[in-house]
This record gives sequence, C-alpha cells and structure tokens, in this order.
Amino acid sequence: MKRKQRPPTPPPKGQIHEVIDLEEEEIESSQGEKVSGSGKRSWVWNHFKEDEGSNGNQAICQVVTKKGNICGKPLKKDKSGSTKTFHAHLFSFHRLVDPNLSKKTKTKHMDLKKWAKSGTLEPKASFNFFMKYMSTCTNHFLLYNM
Repeated sequence: MKRKQRPPTPPPKGQIHEVIDLEEEEIESSQGEKVSGSGKRSWVWNHFKEDEGSNGNQAICQVVTKKGNICGKPLKKDKSGSTKTFHAHLFSFHRLVDPNLSKKTKTKHMDLKKWAKSGTLEPKASFNFFMKYMSTCTNHFLLYNM
C-alpha cells in the first residue's frame, strides 16, 4: 500500500537544491525475485549522496546549513566500507544522531528534572570521617570554620 505523496515544496528564491529520492528502487534479479537496488540500510544515507565518480567509496554531505547552503563536504568510507566517518561528520558538524538510537540500545535516559525533584542527595563521606582526616592531616595551614 503506497502513501500519497505530497508535492515537493519549492526552494527559497535564488536557491536551487537537488531533491534526493530516498525510496529505493526495486530491481528484478535473473531468477525473477525483487531485490532492493542498494544495500544502504544506515540512517546516514538520508543525509548523503553517493559520489558517482568514486566507485561507491565517497559520498557528499547534503545537510542544509543554517545559512541555507548545502554542506557539500566529500567523505570517504573506511577500508571496511563502514559509514563510521559519515556518523562522525553528522554529529560533530551538524549535531545529528541516529533517531532510533534509544530503540537500538534499549536503554532509557534519566530525566534529570524528575530526579532532582524526587531524588535524595547523600554525602559520599561521613562527617566523622572528614573530622578524622582533618585531625591527621599534615597540612595545618588549612583552617575551617564550623
């Protein structure tokens, strides 16, 4: 069942951006099975366009910056073909991370505001330990008012 596609919004005046189709093409194999056109499963491919002249080893960042320009930084895959460098670029330059990261790690992050209201603070060292330490301390130039 296909979704209705909305017409693309025109770019702002004076700027032309190339639209990247994120849907993969299906190709029929010699045995009649349908196979996806590319093996790009990573979320980073939503933000990169493969460089045609690089034999699939390089991609160009398509993130639109705050100024309205496309980043355009060419990045190479590492020797294993991993997209690790793409992840690092998206995080360090554009502050983008995998939107499904919390689903993949199956962990929940602590809500600090909620914890601050309900949590309790306990000292790591007791007052007696502190006083014993101060009495044996050789730095007598330290003075404390209590």
